[in-house]
Amino acid sequence: MIIVLAMAGYLIAGAVIAFLLKRQSGMKEANFALKRQVVHAQANVEGARRAARTAEKQCIQALQNLKMSLAATGQAMEVAGQIEVVAGQIQDLFDYMGPPAETVPGRHALPDPGTVPAITGGAQDGQPYRQYRPFEEIQEAHFEQEEHAS
Repeated sequence: MIIVLAMAGYLIAGAVIAFLLKRQSGMKEANFALKRQVVHAQANVEGARRAARTAEKQCIQALQNLKMSLAATGQAMEVAGQIEVVAGQIQDLFDYMGPPAETVPGRHALPDPGTVPAITGGAQDGQPYRQYRPFEEIQEAHFEQEEHAS
């Protein structure tokens, strides 16, 4: 009977050992699965950090582009203001000069082609150059025209 009891004890001890080995094997598998999940999570975190750094660099570049655009816009606005001032001055000059004189086709810059030398000739051909009036005389004539018109 002692042999039967000893064998039963060995069988019980063997079953416990088999159970513990089986349980340890399951724990190793679970531990491996958890380690794999941790590695994937770390890779995801690193990818997110890289994406955040890239996005930050892009935001900085966009901010610099915006600053340059604002500076260029400010300069363009200054130039536009200066153009507006010059355009006003030119308009005032045109208003001061009065209506345009009669012109001959082809000689737009010269109002009286009879007194202006030809392009191929000049004073040496016996044709006199046109004598233009000084600015003061033109100014006086303009004021006289305005007084008569009023």
